[in-house]
Amino acid sequence: MDFDLQTRLQWLDTNHIQRGQSVTIMEPNADGEAEVSLSAANQLLLVKTTEKNALGYLKQKKVADGTVCEFLTDTAVTLHLIECKRTVTAKKWIHVKEQFQGALLNAFAVCGLLNVNDIREVRLYTAYRNDRLSAEHSPNPVLMKMPVGSRQLTVAQDWQDDSVVVLDQQFRHQKIQLDSEGRAAVSL
Repeated sequence: MDFDLQTRLQWLDTNHIQRGQSVTIMEPNADGEAEVSLSAANQLLLVKTTEKNALGYLKQKKVADGTVCEFLTDTAVTLHLIECKRTVTAKKWIHVKEQFQGALLNAFAVCGLLNVNDIREVRLYTAYRNDRLSAEHSPNPVLMKMPVGSRQLTVAQDWQDDSVVVLDQQFRHQKIQLDSEGRAAVSL
């Protein structure tokens, strides 16, 4: 069977998506209360996946706040995964990476439904108001020290890096500083 992209997009519940050249990820929970607007020259599809409506048959139930497909062609996209946190701490950063994993797996399913077989790039974003993990903001500078004999990055060093490993793949990671009202705008 052959269905074009426009037909496939109609299969999606409009209560769980936004389409256009600008989309807004809204996180109403107090822990991450935020509003992040993304805009691009290409068409965007925001899929509002929550832990309640994520694919139940996947092991990883945690998901990021926003999954955005940026359409380069009808069958090629760049995926943008956005997680919002009021404050980033060591414990929350570990949780965010688990949310990126679940969001990416759910995004693969959406791409399959839409017959998108060319994911050119995956970009990860963490939107936050307070950074308690960076050396200059952390109340605990020990978080930056690498344990003796270890080659693995500390949680704080991992946060400082501009890439993140998810599903054994390295992806670009961008930090988005929210304003005092919890808002930010990003041009892709």
